[in-house]
Amino acid sequence: MQRRRWTMTAWGVWLVRACFGALTVAAIVLCLWALPSAAQDKVVLQLKWHHQYQFAGYYAAQKLGYFTEEGLDVEIRAGGPGISFVDEVTEGRAQYGVATAELILDYINDSPVKLVAAIFQHNPFVFIARSDSGIISPKDLVGRRVMVPSGLPLSLVLMLMKQGVSIQQLVLVPGSGQMDALADGSVDAVVAYSIDAPHALQKRGIPVTMLHPRDYGVDTYGDCLFTNVDEAQNHPERVRRMRRAVVRGWEYAVHHVDEMVEYIRERYLPNAQVQRLRYEAEILRAHIQPNIIPIGTVSPERLERLRRDIVSAGLVKPDVSLDGFVFPLRNELLSRHRNLFVGVLVLVGAGVFLLLWFNWRLKRGIARHTQRLEQANDMLLAEIGERAAAEDALRRSEAKFRALFDQTYQLCAIISPEGVVQMVNQTALDFVDDEAENIVGKPFWETPWWRHSEAERERVQEGLLLARQGRVIRDEAEHVDVRGELRVIDFSLKPISDSDGNVVYILAEGRDISERKRAAEESRRLRKVLQDVVDSLESMLVAVDKDLRLTLWNRKAVENMKGKPLRQGMDLQEVLPYVSPWLEFVHGVIASGTPYLESGVAVDHEERFVDLAMYPLAGGQGAVVHVDDVTERVRLQQMMIQTEKMMSVGGLAAGMAHEINNPLGIILQSGQNLRRRFQEDLPGNTRVAERLGLDLGLVGQYMEARGIGKYLDGIAEAGERAARIVSSMLKFSRRSEEDMSRNDLHDLLDGVLELAASDYDLKKKYDFKQIEIRREYADDLPRIVCSRNQMEQVFLNIVKNAAEALGEGTSDNNPPTISLRTGTARGAVFVAISDNGPGMDEATRRRVFEPFFTTKAPGQGTGLGLSVAYFIVTSTHNGVFRVSTRPGGGTVFTVELPVRALRDEEGSNGDDENGGQESGANGVDLKL
Repeated sequence: MQRRRWTMTAWGVWLVRACFGALTVAAIVLCLWALPSAAQDKVVLQLKWHHQYQFAGYYAAQKLGYFTEEGLDVEIRAGGPGISFVDEVTEGRAQYGVATAELILDYINDSPVKLVAAIFQHNPFVFIARSDSGIISPKDLVGRRVMVPSGLPLSLVLMLMKQGVSIQQLVLVPGSGQMDALADGSVDAVVAYSIDAPHALQKRGIPVTMLHPRDYGVDTYGDCLFTNVDEAQNHPERVRRMRRAVVRGWEYAVHHVDEMVEYIRERYLPNAQVQRLRYEAEILRAHIQPNIIPIGTVSPERLERLRRDIVSAGLVKPDVSLDGFVFPLRNELLSRHRNLFVGVLVLVGAGVFLLLWFNWRLKRGIARHTQRLEQANDMLLAEIGERAAAEDALRRSEAKFRALFDQTYQLCAIISPEGVVQMVNQTALDFVDDEAENIVGKPFWETPWWRHSEAERERVQEGLLLARQGRVIRDEAEHVDVRGELRVIDFSLKPISDSDGNVVYILAEGRDISERKRAAEESRRLRKVLQDVVDSLESMLVAVDKDLRLTLWNRKAVENMKGKPLRQGMDLQEVLPYVSPWLEFVHGVIASGTPYLESGVAVDHEERFVDLAMYPLAGGQGAVVHVDDVTERVRLQQMMIQTEKMMSVGGLAAGMAHEINNPLGIILQSGQNLRRRFQEDLPGNTRVAERLGLDLGLVGQYMEARGIGKYLDGIAEAGERAARIVSSMLKFSRRSEEDMSRNDLHDLLDGVLELAASDYDLKKKYDFKQIEIRREYADDLPRIVCSRNQMEQVFLNIVKNAAEALGEGTSDNNPPTISLRTGTARGAVFVAISDNGPGMDEATRRRVFEPFFTTKAPGQGTGLGLSVAYFIVTSTHNGVFRVSTRPGGGTVFTVELPVRALRDEEGSNGDDENGGQESGANGVDLKL
């Protein structure tokens, strides 16, 4: 009976083996059917630089036939200076290329590129400085000489901007030979590859400091495989085959360093030292991270974080999108190897069958070994008793450590070098309301503290890798606590090494700094509110310390600097130069705590006026200086004073005119009576002549012979002219409150010309009679409603200015001429007064109507004439006052007065299409 059982068992074994063999053959056939075809597609892979060890994965794919297995005939082309690897691919000279993180900027700038695989998970570009340079952070690079071979890499630009350092603050030195320049001290730092540069400096015995972007929150991809849009759209399957071959090549290269070193020396770099290539391979592995992240992985969250960093740095617009940047893989494995999966499933089924059979066999063996184990158990019990005492002591020591470990306010965990949690304290458990048994034994990045963010999980994985290499990592992280609130944690990873220097544990510590961050944010917010308040002031405000150094300023103070930047610590005299005479007052305000105020201070050669106020800060720490521009207010006060003076002068002129008018009437009447006394046809004259025996005819002949008649005519003419002058003076001196009336503009202009010809001040500077006056008066010009006195003042100012300008010469070498032209245009009556004087430049023309602006020498003009005239025309009469001029081209002043009120009374008038348009090189219409 026993013999039969063994026979049946042997037969069953033979049957199982036969079935398994058949299934294996079927699976192999299916697997071979799933292999790619032998067709070879010729493609070009463009490297970004000369042949280097950093391209070892591509060399491995070619050496081991991975390209051939995927049906690809790949030509690997070296790059170099002057070769744009992106242009080579996008312009079709190569189908694939090796690029850096800057590829994302090419895509954003509409370059037709597709990211296929990220080989280097970290960018190897760093700043390298000598250890004795004092450069230990990006902020230390400000003002230092930095050698850059061909532009700053994107990762370094983002690191600088995150640290508040602009590229303009660095002294960039273009060129190559960075290691020599750093060694001889001609530069303070260099941009270099962390893969090979540190080894070169180490051989020279130069200790260095490296600034890694990852240490400052910037982590971009390094070398990446990419293709062009045409290849991705027309040959997507070939792109996938290329990616598979490259990934396999890199997986082989990172695990077979010695073999790849020898191959690269033999094929590409015969003069390279083995030690240097091995050093590069070790650093390369840290950038690829093959044991943590599958080679070629592209994380969408990481790309999005990089996009936000680029947007925050102001390098691209905020609405930029990366959709379509990454070549899609889409279930490639399933679609490509469906038959292979079927074969594997067949093998798995056969394996399960065999396991069931062997399980039956094992049950029989277990019974035999049970007895042996019971004997061994008795021996172990004795040994356990011996160890109990030792374990008790160990527990007491561990309890003491645990008490200290749990009582700290910091979140703590002890982690193995592989990243597995060994121990966690109560503070950390309370933070997420969890138990230790649910956390211990798990990878640290899979614990509750990191579940809320894929990006945070990636960061902690990268940090553990660096800590395993002996580096201390410290950064800020965000965690969700038991209440669901997002808390900010000051997080660190510290390696714990044994006596041989090997890392045996990693201590993870975290301190909740949310309140401190909120306080800092609130402080920044309040400071911004304060800044917004002071910026809202329409006057300058600056705060200084007790040494009169700038500590705070507002927007108006920045505008006052006219492009020169303000900075902390600037001297007050640099910001407000005109405060120099009051510096002692500022010191006095700080010392005494008493404000100081002064109004109407003249600055900028009396072109501006300011109110100056100084207020002390509490505790004598400084002062606030407030400067308010009150130029308009002071000018208005001056104008009012000047107006009062002119009103007084006008009253005086009126009185003088009345006094002159009386004797003038006597003179004119006496002249007329004297002429009448010699007329022969008057009976009274005849009677007196006969009584005296005189012949009036002979007397008349005598007077004619002696020219007495001409003298009498001269007296009459001069008297009448003087009467007209007195009349004009009376009209001019009348107060402006007179009512509007209808006036003949031609009559008004003629009166102004007579008044100008007799103006005393004008005669002293230029003889008005030497100026040719041309009148081009329009026929049937309607009478307009205006203040005759005010409009005479306007036109007199224009004529006087023209005469004074002609005193400096003419622009056309012709006799000095003033032309007066009238007409109608656009429902208004216009008067154009032009001269052929030297004209004005643009700067003068723009200011010609400003109060107190004058081109005359000091004391020779108030600068109010044209400004008052402008006010009269535009405000009182609702008209238009403009000037056209150019240097050497004369000047034309045009006044337009509306006739609408007159039309209501007298009917409408025809318009002259061209009458009111005066041309000039620089014409401007000014109307309030």
